[in-house]
Amino acid sequence: MDMEGHTEDRSRSTAGEAGAIGTFSAPAHRRYVGLTTGFGLLVLVGLSVVQKWLIGAPTGNLVGYVVPALFGGGTGFVYGYFNVGRKRRIRELERETEIRRLISAVNHALVETDDVAAMGPEIAGIVGSSSLFECTYVHLFAPPEFETVCVRNADETAATIRAFHTETYIEQVFESGAYRIEDVTASPFDHHETDERSHAGVGIAIGHEAQRYGVLTVHFPPSVTPTPAEIDLLETIGDDFGYFVHTQILEAERQSFAEIVERIDDPVMVQDRDGTFQVLNEAVTAVAGKSRSALLGADETPFMDEATAETIAAMKDRVLETEAPVSYQVTPNFPDGQERTFSTTRYPYYDERGHLDGTVAICRDVTDLQAHQRQLRVLDRVLRHNVNNNMNVVQGYAEMIREEASGVSASYAAKIASNSQRLLDIAHKQRKITDFLSETQPRERIELEALLDQIVGRIESEFPHASVSLTCPGAVHVWASRSVGDAIEELLTNSVVHAERAEPNPRVTVQTEARRVRVRIVDENPAIPEMDQDVISGADELGALRHGSGLGLWLVKLIVDHSGGAIAHRERDPQGNVVIVELPASSQADTGPN
Repeated sequence: MDMEGHTEDRSRSTAGEAGAIGTFSAPAHRRYVGLTTGFGLLVLVGLSVVQKWLIGAPTGNLVGYVVPALFGGGTGFVYGYFNVGRKRRIRELERETEIRRLISAVNHALVETDDVAAMGPEIAGIVGSSSLFECTYVHLFAPPEFETVCVRNADETAATIRAFHTETYIEQVFESGAYRIEDVTASPFDHHETDERSHAGVGIAIGHEAQRYGVLTVHFPPSVTPTPAEIDLLETIGDDFGYFVHTQILEAERQSFAEIVERIDDPVMVQDRDGTFQVLNEAVTAVAGKSRSALLGADETPFMDEATAETIAAMKDRVLETEAPVSYQVTPNFPDGQERTFSTTRYPYYDERGHLDGTVAICRDVTDLQAHQRQLRVLDRVLRHNVNNNMNVVQGYAEMIREEASGVSASYAAKIASNSQRLLDIAHKQRKITDFLSETQPRERIELEALLDQIVGRIESEFPHASVSLTCPGAVHVWASRSVGDAIEELLTNSVVHAERAEPNPRVTVQTEARRVRVRIVDENPAIPEMDQDVISGADELGALRHGSGLGLWLVKLIVDHSGGAIAHRERDPQGNVVIVELPASSQADTGPN
């Protein structure tokens, strides 16, 4: 037979005739010349590059292709070898074509929708439709709103699929990226409930930038070993799917952010590192008197005075340098002649890769509020002046009467003096509250041990009969209002003033944790009245206060709340009180709370 299966007309060369030439017959359009050697080798010569490529021969060999020949039976052997190489090449071409089809189908699916929940079944269907694979599972487990379980070419329920996606399996998949399984039917995988022929599989990570979203698990036909090209294909699909999920999450977050920004009545803006507007709401356009399109890509300079624009630019630079929020007030002059005051908090803004990309500013128009505050401060100064002066006069006359009178008159005079002093104390606390509310200080890093030392010194100086114990583990820093010292001093003063012992000894202890610092004030006094406990807990508001002593505790509550802290009270057994002030901790390198 010749190489095409026809009757052969050839000249034979024997095994002993090394180097003899033998001609193999073929159809007129295809003839080959063979050289047999004493070692049984046959060299095909005269093949074109295309012919060599079709049989899988090295195309760079210009002489021919060396194949084994069984001495005198060379023709039949060459015939078989030629067909095997050709079939192998055809299979490789089919595999390459299928791989390209799958990648194209996946890419088309990813660009045609933004529905993550629908994409899971789509991916499983595309991969499972291929002759290269069998059972295909997709399990998306993060974020929770995208949780999806889908399968192709298998009968397992969603519960079964979730069950074999154990923490161990998921961890192994993400550690390797492509986790090869020799037999998916064996323990601990058990990917099939019924008896199945053993077959291989692979678990592919679906994630992006260290975020884990799910696992693509693919089984191969029995007795088939996954090829590197097939593993690469599945990894590419997993990477593309992970990137798709990642971008949809970011887009959903961006859309939510944009919707929230748009609903806020106050001006809100995102500006890049150069200070140009990237995102802004309608409130910004109303303040600026310009359209959104005119503002995007520009900064504040075109619609406010130069000095204010420079102040804002300095605040942006500060946020970018420290990567910490800053609060400030500006009163810009606008082109229409208006002057408004804005209280602004500016935050660092990061892109989807976590890189610092600019700043976010939230502005509150406080022009009217400031006008009201100025009026209140004027009224407060007038009342404070009159109350202090008049009560001092009352107190002075009461002291004179008490010294000169006797009996009931002296007793009444003493009560007048005592109550006038009490009113002066209330006025003093009222002044502190008014000052705090009208000019709230920003939070800052405070060294607690030094602050407590100063407070204890003042208490013991004002009340020489008292002794305050202080325990603080070295340098401790908190992130709080600078008025936090007033709050702690008010609590300590109450412990001394309301003590039954002749020599009160309140104890102050500082306890630290990674994120919080607790200041415990312990005394042996009678229990704090329930009305005052309600002030500490927040159950009693200022409008409900029925006595002056609550003003001091209300000031304490205001300061601690503004510092991002908390305050609590409990009674001791058999007698005494424990008041705990909890504040955010701040490490040395921090510009904000831990």
